[in-house]
Amino acid sequence: MKKYTLLLLILCLSFLTVSAESETEQEMEKLITTLLKTRQEVELANTMLVSKKEEIDQKLKNQGMTIADLENQIKREQKIIAQNEENKQAILKTLNLSQENQKQYAPFIAELIGGLRSYIKNSLPYARDKRLEALQELEKKYQNSRYTDVQMLGQLWQFIEDETRLTKENSLQQQIVNKDNELQQLELAKIGMWQMYYKTANGDLGIVKTQAGIDQFIPLKNAKEQTLVLNFMDSMRKNIRTGQFHLPLIIDEVL
Repeated sequence: MKKYTLLLLILCLSFLTVSAESETEQEMEKLITTLLKTRQEVELANTMLVSKKEEIDQKLKNQGMTIADLENQIKREQKIIAQNEENKQAILKTLNLSQENQKQYAPFIAELIGGLRSYIKNSLPYARDKRLEALQELEKKYQNSRYTDVQMLGQLWQFIEDETRLTKENSLQQQIVNKDNELQQLELAKIGMWQMYYKTANGDLGIVKTQAGIDQFIPLKNAKEQTLVLNFMDSMRKNIRTGQFHLPLIIDEVL
């Protein structure tokens, strides 16, 4: 009887040991599964974090490039204004000279007219023909002796003042220009004399750039950029000339 009791006790202990080991294995499997899942989640979160960081770094880099480009463009405009100021000062100095020998300053006047004509041809096509015609008319009157040297220098001084004023003004107007080898009426919005946007009769939008005397009409295909330009033109149309505007840019290199 004692043998059977001992045998039964041994069997019960064995069963309990096997059962305990089985439960331990199950708990270990659950723990391992949980750890693997947690590791996957951590790796995914880390991947997303790295991607987000790269995206933010790229945005900061692009923003830095845009600011640098704008600073370069401002330097270019300041250089043009400074050059005009030098021309004005030269004229002022000449105006104080004697009016004797009326044609003694003809070479200087011819050089000044040539410089202004070259500047207009290479500037944005804002009333370009009208500005060239006005300069041509001054030159014609001077050649016909309707202006003395001093009087002509005074007229050119005023002309330079008008050109300088254009670099500080924003405007919106309808204008006929040569686009794609044909005359077209476009709506042109200019910012000073360094940035210009156009809108065609059928609603196409773009940016106007002038390089080496050649006008380039660069279409905007991005819907967001088109909306920005339309909003800017609408503000100009409503005579809202102050405030902040976000616009697509194409920046030239500083001369």
